[in-house]
Amino acid sequence: MLKTQLDRKEKESLCYLFEIIDEDRDSHIKLSDIIKVYKDKFGITVTEADFDRSEKHLNINRDGGITLTEFLLGACSKPSIITEGNVKQVFQYIDGNGNQQISKEELKGFIGIDDDERVASMLVEADVDSSGYLDYKEFCNLMYRLNRIV
Repeated sequence: MLKTQLDRKEKESLCYLFEIIDEDRDSHIKLSDIIKVYKDKFGITVTEADFDRSEKHLNINRDGGITLTEFLLGACSKPSIITEGNVKQVFQYIDGNGNQQISKEELKGFIGIDDDERVASMLVEADVDSSGYLDYKEFCNLMYRLNRIV
């Protein structure tokens, strides 16, 4: 069975794993980070070829590294589970106060980033009507766009 969302414990574990891999603390995981951590911490030798395809699918914004958000999306999103029902369920989960809009604060809480500037830039990217919030339609468009990229 495929996961449609992460529970809090899974998210915390994945955030911790991200921090372990991101040794240089630049908020991006690069192939070199993964190779180094696998070798140094787990004693496993891997090559760039082992992770090249995954990195291409996970690095949604093509900025040269996998962000925490991309890492978490990769942990729970598969093309076959991006359905209207699942997107609605995730939207309702993120929309903590149930006002049919996802605020910057709700988005921050969901993705676990306490950087107002980074979260605001993510919000602006998907906020088509410039309301400062993501409504359901904007959220759906974002999820379907991410699905096509991944």
